[in-house]
Amino acid sequence: MTVKWILALCFFLGTLQAKEYAYFTPPQDWKVIEHDEEPVKITFIGKPKKNCNPLINLATEEVSISLKEYVAIVQKNCEADPNREWRDLGSFSTLAGEGRLTDILRKTTGGDLRQLQLLFIKEGIAYVVTTSCAKEEFLELSQLFYAALKSFNVTSDLFQAVKEKEKLASLTSQLLKDFPDASATASRTQLFLDKKFQKEKWLPFEKIVLNNYPEMGNYWKILLLKDIKNKLITSQDFNYAQD
Repeated sequence: MTVKWILALCFFLGTLQAKEYAYFTPPQDWKVIEHDEEPVKITFIGKPKKNCNPLINLATEEVSISLKEYVAIVQKNCEADPNREWRDLGSFSTLAGEGRLTDILRKTTGGDLRQLQLLFIKEGIAYVVTTSCAKEEFLELSQLFYAALKSFNVTSDLFQAVKEKEKLASLTSQLLKDFPDASATASRTQLFLDKKFQKEKWLPFEKIVLNNYPEMGNYWKILLLKDIKNKLITSQDFNYAQD
């Protein structure tokens, strides 16, 4: 994945607002599809070998039921569709906690699709991570899919799972200190775009984030940069855990 592509994705994610962040580690170099409407948040797609792109997407919805009840609803909906075969694969451990993994065989005019779907509920939000590919390509892609699903996390602290997070937190705090002084004629957005600040502070920091922390994945990097940018522009404190 090139820095240019990552920065383009950063612009797309600039409108995201969330008290908690949900993310997973997509396969490297998979591209993103933006979604203007809910419930799908984001989709990563790989290169197709035939007419079908392998993909992984994340969708959310507000709920007031348990995971068990939610799974039952998903099962009922899938079994009502004659073009879908649904199986419950049982509990599935992720960084966010225990979810439920299901398997769907979906018949389409272009051929059969094999989908793994992770269902997870936290604090009234249902998270659905779906992987999909042509049935005949599933064996080849299954390792990538399982790794992405296991990496799923929901957190209000994007530093939580970072190695050497104290160092990153220190760099982030320094960035706030280096932010241009408030001006009566310039908004904080304008100050963020100040050429000197961009060249000497923001872009070097951005480069550090993009070139390091491979264990966190590109999706996490984009969310982190967006979060820090928002905090700089809105003058919020950086309260990242450093324990």
